[in-house]
Amino acid sequence: MRRAELGGLLTAMMESYPGVSDLLFCVGKPFQVEAYGDLKTVSTHPDIQQLTPYQVEQIALSIIGEDLRLLRELLVLGSCDCGYSLDEKIRFRVNIYKQRGFFGIVMRKPQPEIPTIDSLGLPPIFIDIARQKNGLVLLTGATGSGKTTTLAAILNYINETMPVHIVTLEDPIEFVHTHKMATFSQRELGQDFEDYPNGLRAALRQARKVILVG
Repeated sequence: MRRAELGGLLTAMMESYPGVSDLLFCVGKPFQVEAYGDLKTVSTHPDIQQLTPYQVEQIALSIIGEDLRLLRELLVLGSCDCGYSLDEKIRFRVNIYKQRGFFGIVMRKPQPEIPTIDSLGLPPIFIDIARQKNGLVLLTGATGSGKTTTLAAILNYINETMPVHIVTLEDPIEFVHTHKMATFSQRELGQDFEDYPNGLRAALRQARKVILVG
């Protein structure tokens, strides 16, 4: 599938229902989206009632592109995580996986804007954390509990209030931060650095005041 064709499909899926959070591609099912917690079928032209293994594979390969690391992870480990940009405006967080010998794909639609500490209703302690000049902060929790969103809000606060260099090491980049008072260098595994040990070693030489390992 060509990139332009995939872009048109993703756009149609996002606009199919209000409240779309995820796009799903599963063999034996039509195109689906999750909207307000429920899976819904997306009508297409021509109408596709059941995706074939070949169709899902072609979408997966279009997303992976020429990234041999991702392809190796998918074939050897059974899944891979990556980002996929649509018109450089929307960046999906993607998981491609194997199931019953076929590929499956879930694409998480990003929030329209960078979250803030206030918009998430986080307690004032998170501002204190953002203002710390030294130390290590660990943010943990189950999948889907909001770790990435919370980290983005903390970094946004630093970005708006402190003239510092922020270096992030992410897999993949989900929220794209613009330069405000701070200067942002966002690095993605596989594209910008080979592995986390090398990425961290390099970050120590990059005049950073904040390092995010995501």
